[in-house]
Amino acid sequence: MNYSFEYIDIILLAMIAGFIFLRLRGILGKRTGFEGKTPSQLKEVLKNINVEQPMKSSEIFDRSAQDEFLKGAKIAYETIITDFSDNDNQITTSKPLINNDIYYKFNEALKTALGMSFISMVSMEIAMNVTDVILTGGAMLTWWVVPIMLFVGFITPWPYNYWRLKKYNIACH
Repeated sequence: MNYSFEYIDIILLAMIAGFIFLRLRGILGKRTGFEGKTPSQLKEVLKNINVEQPMKSSEIFDRSAQDEFLKGAKIAYETIITDFSDNDNQITTSKPLINNDIYYKFNEALKTALGMSFISMVSMEIAMNVTDVILTGGAMLTWWVVPIMLFVGFITPWPYNYWRLKKYNIACH
């Protein structure tokens, strides 16, 4: 008779599900919807609430204006991102669309984000794949390798990200 890890898998998954359930219950509370009568103070507050009058039709942002605004916002967004994504990674042609202060902050934020995100993601993926190959002898993703891969993928980009945040003097919290 072959010994199988099926029972251990089921028990492990049940323990994980139980842990998640208990954490959610502890965070969200145990409300059932039948907590009893409402306090008299709440009834007093509810009586004193003024019902808002519906807005006049001239105050409502009509559908055609919304569509026109969204179309313009989409064009501006595409223009700025396309301008930034060329080889120099700077906003040059769409600079007249943006205030100088916003231009500087946006440009620096994009440089930082793209520099950190791209290199971090590539290094994380390489580290996770190498870990998988080393531990399983090939690209055979198994359940026991996943936590190790996640840990290695999480730790690998830390030095680079820390250096980038220090370089640009940005706090991460």
